[in-house]
Amino acid sequence: MAPAEPERVASYLEREVGDELRSVIYYAEDTFEVVYARADVRSQYTDRDLEKVRQELGITSFGKPAMEDLYVHGDLKCTVHCFENAIEMQFVASDAEGIAVALDPAAFVAQRTFVARCMEEAGFGYD
Repeated sequence: MAPAEPERVASYLEREVGDELRSVIYYAEDTFEVVYARADVRSQYTDRDLEKVRQELGITSFGKPAMEDLYVHGDLKCTVHCFENAIEMQFVASDAEGIAVALDPAAFVAQRTFVARCMEEAGFGYD
């Protein structure tokens, strides 16, 4: 698998969604880098909070082989978590590497993503 390219992802998202980009984080076995963080978002997290984020991202990646064994869908590429105030996407490169992206929900709605449309149909979309 090719190495993750977090700067490329951050540049793309800055062009595509602008100020609705909250953060881009790159992680690997011995690396944790906040590639981009909007100032208001960064101010909400202490260094201890970021350490917890690092651990959680690692847990998801570490669980990649188990998820792939459980679901016969091939390689796990991405997870999406839709919170009230943010959309979190984790692109899983391996069981030790990936890129995590956070967007404002408005970006999700504005892009008219399939997931956002399904959420609307289910009755719990973003207003």
